Amino acid sequence: MTIDKWSGTNGDALEALKEYQRYLDSVFATLPLELQRFTSKVSLHDARMRHLRLAAGLLKLKLDGSGYQEETRSYFDRRFDLTYGGVDSLTSTADPDTGLPGPHGYGDLGYDEIEVLANGRYEHRMLFSTGIELHVQFNEFSFTYEDDKS
Repeated sequence: MTIDKWSGTNGDALEALKEYQRYLDSVFATLPLELQRFTSKVSLHDARMRHLRLAAGLLKLKLDGSGYQEETRSYFDRRFDLTYGGVDSLTSTADPDTGLPGPHGYGDLGYDEIEVLANGRYEHRMLFSTGIELHVQFNEFSFTYEDDKS
């Protein structure tokens, strides 16, 4: 996904989503169990970055997001902690002339994608409404989340 496709100025966001889903389906069985669980059980859509820390090859992200309860058809607050081990590349890019209206900072996380690289490596790409892209290359991954009790 790109900011141009997301905003509708260059390309078809729906087709990009379908293409990614086809890719994910093709590699799903090769993903570690935690990445399988992550890609199939939660959504980071509209989450907001609260904290990013990289030290000694370990990256920790904290995001405020939401969950959805099918029975009541309602959303609730959810806090995510993502941990990446064996990080050898972290890239964050921004274009000051591109972005969608919305919150400050990184903005709303619109889309994220996992790609299988060579030699047991993976890349997680995140695209925020401000146009900021965050790319993490890693070999270990875990995540937890906590739902708002109210």
